Amino acid sequence: MTLFDPSQMRVLELDPERHARILGAPGSGKTRVLIEAFRRSLQLPGWDEQDVLVLASNRLVAAGLRPRLEHALGRAFGGTPVRTAASLSFAILSRIAAIEGEAGPRLLTGTVQDEVIAQVVAALLEPGAAETAGLVPEVLHSPTFRAELRELWRVTDDFGVTPGQLNGELTGLLQASRRESHTRLPAAETVDRWQWSLGIIERVAAVCAAERPKELSSSALLREAAAVVAREGSTRGVGSGSHG
Repeated sequence: MTLFDPSQMRVLELDPERHARILGAPGSGKTRVLIEAFRRSLQLPGWDEQDVLVLASNRLVAAGLRPRLEHALGRAFGGTPVRTAASLSFAILSRIAAIEGEAGPRLLTGTVQDEVIAQVVAALLEPGAAETAGLVPEVLHSPTFRAELRELWRVTDDFGVTPGQLNGELTGLLQASRRESHTRLPAAETVDRWQWSLGIIERVAAVCAAERPKELSSSALLREAAAVVAREGSTRGVGSGSHG
């Protein structure tokens, strides 16, 4: 029989239908508590395998947790007890698409994003094209630049805004800053470069939408799934944990 200390018991006694954030250093037993909370939840009246889910930080962690959960239960689990956030998002969007009779989502890979960014950048460098925000061709053609653009795109997805919306907000802030004696905005050159980069992302997104409809990046999957859950409601019990 596994023994838990008082702090772990307080976690296990929490109401599973309410939100709670559990903090613990590596090696403090978070995973053991998570597994026990999972097991106890399935023993609650009216709860079944569709009501409990563990979110893992990555696929490797998820693969390691599944057999441990089944061992704690003493039986095989009928559904998918552990998912990554991306896997859960994909499942949610696929289910909604099936209900609405539409094609399900597909993953827009980083490789494809890189290819489209390279196409858009190449067009910008043609004679007579638009300004390149002071960036030389060697930088614009580099893998590092493409990676930075993908990261900026991911951040906008994480905050639930489109590059166009953020660009518009920056424009408004710039206009307001010109009427003030002091501003907290970075230098105008920096903001210009941000806006230029967001414009590139907008063009890349438009190309992807036209040539690869229904393909979403991993961050866009999370954003769209979160919107669906907020709109349609969530499952009753969703656990979040990491291996450690």
